Amino acid sequence: MEPDLPKGAQVLINRNDTRIEHADIYAIKEPNGRVWLRWIRKNLGNTYTLYANDQTHNPEQTLSEDVFKELDLLGRYVWIGSWREK
Repeated sequence: MEPDLPKGAQVLINRNDTRIEHADIYAIKEPNGRVWLRWIRKNLGNTYTLYANDQTHNPEQTLSEDVFKELDLLGRYVWIGSWREK
């Protein structure tokens, strides 16, 4: 997700903001517990597109509304921070 989310950065997720109104970065959780941060946009025709900045290694995925509802949408990314190294 670089440059928006540099590797190792800490993010704050608004768990109350789970309504996709416009393209933004959201946290989603897989059934195995792994959490992903992805851009998500709602399309015409009730589909959703998940995508990252790196289209080479993470091509966009378009999901039907039914498949999208199976994901655990944790919330919208609202803050980023990182610790300074020595």
